[in-house]
Amino acid sequence: MYSDNDLPHQADTFQQQSPSYFKPLNQIAYRDKRVQNLTIDSFIIFLIFYSVFSFAFSINVYARPFTLREYVFLDTIIFLYYFLFELFFHKTPGKFITKTKVVMQNGAPADLRHIFLRSLIRLIPFEALSFIGSYPVGWHDEYSDTLVIDQNPQGKLPTFIETVIKAIKILLYIIIVFAILLLMIGIGVVAYRALVLHNI
Repeated sequence: MYSDNDLPHQADTFQQQSPSYFKPLNQIAYRDKRVQNLTIDSFIIFLIFYSVFSFAFSINVYARPFTLREYVFLDTIIFLYYFLFELFFHKTPGKFITKTKVVMQNGAPADLRHIFLRSLIRLIPFEALSFIGSYPVGWHDEYSDTLVIDQNPQGKLPTFIETVIKAIKILLYIIIVFAILLLMIGIGVVAYRALVLHNI
């Protein structure tokens, strides 16, 4: 894990590696926004999981303990959710709301390999507890060489044109988000039926 003593060294290293992409460390998204991201994204993942089982299969998964198949299915949803959103947008719906995004530790856009590793590490049990400490970086950040930065750390107010462009982007983003969520639900239904068919 990083400590406060690492900050000057990390800043010098990042700037030497990629000055054109460099993001100062004071733009790192701190714990309050990371908690907001986790809360929002966990709620959406819950809705996807519940929708698949309740509406597609008419199964009340909360009336009994989870089976191994349901744990595997939930982990698959979690992985796909974070992997697809962070791969294509570098942010999840939670990060979109809090105006944060995923970048490499040198500030460059995160690539497929690092997003894949980042999403996979999230499946480690109790991984969220890795954020406990003085520095807001978890295992899925540290071991994938990525960071989550605050895109509006100073609270700067946008101009009228920036607001219009932002509104258009939000509309397009919402359309794409719903399309991805529907795709994930569809994949989930097909995958679960295949598991049931093979009695896994």
